[in-house]
Amino acid sequence: MERSRSHVVETISRRVVADLLPADLFVERDQTERDYGIDMTLECFTDGDSTGSILLLQVKGADAIGPSLDDPHITFDMSIKALRRVERFVTPVLLVWCPIRASSKAFWYIWLQDYIQIELEARNPTWREQRSTVRVRIPAGQKIDENSEREFWQLRHIADYPKRLAQFGQLSRIAHEVQWVHNSADQTIELLREALSLDAIFGDADWNFGQMYREYIERGIYIAETYLSGRSPTSADYERVGIVRANEIALSASESRDIWLLHLSHHTDLLSTACAMFFDLKMKRGVWANSGA
Repeated sequence: MERSRSHVVETISRRVVADLLPADLFVERDQTERDYGIDMTLECFTDGDSTGSILLLQVKGADAIGPSLDDPHITFDMSIKALRRVERFVTPVLLVWCPIRASSKAFWYIWLQDYIQIELEARNPTWREQRSTVRVRIPAGQKIDENSEREFWQLRHIADYPKRLAQFGQLSRIAHEVQWVHNSADQTIELLREALSLDAIFGDADWNFGQMYREYIERGIYIAETYLSGRSPTSADYERVGIVRANEIALSASESRDIWLLHLSHHTDLLSTACAMFFDLKMKRGVWANSGA
């Protein structure tokens, strides 16, 4: 039986993708039964241990040399049925485009669920009503090749989305509880430390969003610990937590501690802000548009 060219391209593209993913970070799991629309399942590892995070890949091989150098996107037509199926998955699904005749091994990718919510819904809100296909645009900058390093962090970050989603649920609960104990510094510290234990949000040193709010939480803990010490905050304390005072009006010890406690309340309110921003699709669409994607 003679294999078609399309089958050969599919096989080569899958090999290219597998070869470009470091074996110590990504392990391809066997698929004992054909799962329509899912070509590869990757399990993520760190230091030999599974992280529990999974990526599902739709690999689209192309008998091509690669995208044009002046084209900001790689366009690909996907069926409406396939995209609606992707929406049902919580596990991230990546669309991977791999030109097998490129001068050096490379593939381009996009996180489909994120793309649907942030880009496709804004650009083509009636896409589900189309009869057959919709055009997907993969940013030319989202590329994995033999020189990639930080891009692997991006793939791992995407894979951790279900874990982040669950932990933002816990952070929402903490943000609610802390409102009722804002006058109790010791209980506030306990809740803020619980928030910091949410490693998928605050443990990723390369995720700027999580690290920004981690700093706010750590400042809140410092404010609460200073308050519990019984001393009045000094100018150095204000500087340490990033608070700029408009004036240096002399305050009584009691007034000074009351203002310090007010700042603690402000820092705990930022937990709710973090949750709101994470789920703010309008803001994400603005970031997407400004990134040139």
